[in-house]
Amino acid sequence: MTTKTAIKISNLNYTYEKSKEPTLSNINLTIPKGQFTVLMGAAGAGKTTLLLTLNGLIPQFMEGHFEGSVEIGDSFTDETPIQQLIQKIGLVMQDPETQIFGLTVKEDVAFGPSNLGLLIEEIEMRIHDCLAKVGLSGYEERSTEYLSGGEKQRLAVAGILAIGPDIIVLDEPTSELDPDGKDAIFGITKDLQKQRGMTIVMAEHESERVLAYADHVVVIQDGLIKWQGDPQTLFAQEDLVKQFSLRPPEIAKLYWEFTKQGGQLGEKCPRTVEELYRLLNIQSLPYPSTQQIHYEENMNLPIDTSEPILQVENLRHVYPNGREALKGISTTIYKGDYIAIIGQNGAGKSTFCKHFNRLLSPTSGRILFKGEDISDKTTSDLAQHIGYVFQNPDHQIFSPTVYEEVTWGLKIRGVGEKKQKELAQEVLEFVGLNKYASQHPLSLSKGLRQRLAVATVLILEPDVLIIDEPTTGQDWQGTQDMLRLINRLHEKGHTIIIITHNMSLVTDHAKRVFIMGNGQLLKDCKPEETFIDHEILREARIKPTQLVQLAEKLQLSHHDISVTSLVRKLMEGVPKHA
Repeated sequence: MTTKTAIKISNLNYTYEKSKEPTLSNINLTIPKGQFTVLMGAAGAGKTTLLLTLNGLIPQFMEGHFEGSVEIGDSFTDETPIQQLIQKIGLVMQDPETQIFGLTVKEDVAFGPSNLGLLIEEIEMRIHDCLAKVGLSGYEERSTEYLSGGEKQRLAVAGILAIGPDIIVLDEPTSELDPDGKDAIFGITKDLQKQRGMTIVMAEHESERVLAYADHVVVIQDGLIKWQGDPQTLFAQEDLVKQFSLRPPEIAKLYWEFTKQGGQLGEKCPRTVEELYRLLNIQSLPYPSTQQIHYEENMNLPIDTSEPILQVENLRHVYPNGREALKGISTTIYKGDYIAIIGQNGAGKSTFCKHFNRLLSPTSGRILFKGEDISDKTTSDLAQHIGYVFQNPDHQIFSPTVYEEVTWGLKIRGVGEKKQKELAQEVLEFVGLNKYASQHPLSLSKGLRQRLAVATVLILEPDVLIIDEPTTGQDWQGTQDMLRLINRLHEKGHTIIIITHNMSLVTDHAKRVFIMGNGQLLKDCKPEETFIDHEILREARIKPTQLVQLAEKLQLSHHDISVTSLVRKLMEGVPKHA
């Protein structure tokens, strides 16, 4: 029986207008109907550009030099009207705000099917069904303005599903979601593939989930397809993962180290912790279940608990729509702290932090900075002491060059040009952007724009630096670069507050963890205590790292765990030929 083809790309080349180099070169790819294919590769490799060719946005809307062909079924995307293509193939873009049109969640999901001229009853059914699929049931009347970034991303997926295409294309759909939400989106797409026979094409950096869910991986590097095959074969090869600058799943790192130590786990990397555990075939462990496994200490500096820098007293915030986002939070943040704030989308993390420099004002309660109530301070007053880097760097970038963007805060404070130049050079060197000083900020990759946003705050030399989702949408190299930058800032004496869904950041970098859920501070703990209380984890929709999951299966106590120490212990209890 011949497998039907959903997408066929032949000899595709594409160069953006005014660009000297092609973004895509000689792309030949066939995707069978019903396959779950993931595009991987570093930022700027050409993944998004390739996705935009699948529904005709390139070349019909975006100017540039287009050669070759892209076929969706029996339709060529360069000549079939986009309004016809969207009924066959739906695209969920990386930034959900670019495709949300309705004032309410219900209106937004209804937008697509309404334009297809469907009956009201059918539209209502699709709204109900699609919101349930993405975990937004009950949100029908919620204003889209007040959705969190992750909720907007789920809504964008629901809006495309409501149109009813046979192929769904997603550009990093989980970048702003909490771990539970990431699993939900991958689970939704897998269900759509299995139950409805849909073809799924996704660009994604979430390597653990790619390994667990995808059928096929295509690695793109410098606009070329460099490798393709099943994810278990890809992640079994440490040299390939490093060559392509992909984030290694923890399960893969365990597999590599176990193999190096003489363990036999087969030629393919296990997809999940459960699969690895079964392969290990552990008969008995030669050490007690209370054994503690430590890994290399992170480089955090000690906290001086005698010097509070921010004190939060019974902080409560109610949005104009009546939603109570914060429900009486009290805590103290000390000079030199490195805090990771985690919890599900909509838990109140960003709302909480925006009170520290009065981007938001409390409904009740108060905040003290160095012992002084900030209620009579303006955001401008506080910006010099408490810097805030937004989740989307584009929300705080507006100057025509990188240099002007960095120096803007100094200009409005009356700092002389000589001092501006001196400080700008120092800060741009520190964040690795000195060679981009004359470029337009929006010409930079998202990772570099995020560094620029940090620089614009850092030049004011704040005591506290708040960074909202510093690794969102970053490739592996960008993530590592950003975390090294944050560590350097901490070592220089800045108090760091990170809002994140990246659990590896929590275990490997932070010194203190706030777990938030439903507008409350559920737990304030050390990183090694983050995953102990399963009831709190369920409430906050937090999923432990794969290393922690395996340690739990082995009945090891909750402590920071490294791949090498865990494998060393495993080798003591695993048969020679597992």
